[in-house]
Amino acid sequence: MKVPYRSVIGASPDLQHMEKSWALFCDIQSGLELGREFNQLAIYYVDNGRLLLLPCLCSEDSIELGDFSAKAQLVSELPELEF
Repeated sequence: MKVPYRSVIGASPDLQHMEKSWALFCDIQSGLELGREFNQLAIYYVDNGRLLLLPCLCSEDSIELGDFSAKAQLVSELPELEF
């Protein structure tokens, strides 16, 4: 796509679930098309600081999840985890 991207780790608030993800700098339609190409049910999208969950495979409405900066944490190393 020739757009800036970063590898990210998506995690539940309690860190019990984590998965590698990708953050792309693109418009909503390009993000949804890419999600469909990789059979994703939905994508996260940040719009003016708001975090949205957008369905890829159906016509359901998006879900607003609140302020992105309140949910994001920039780290240089993963924290120690105990399972």
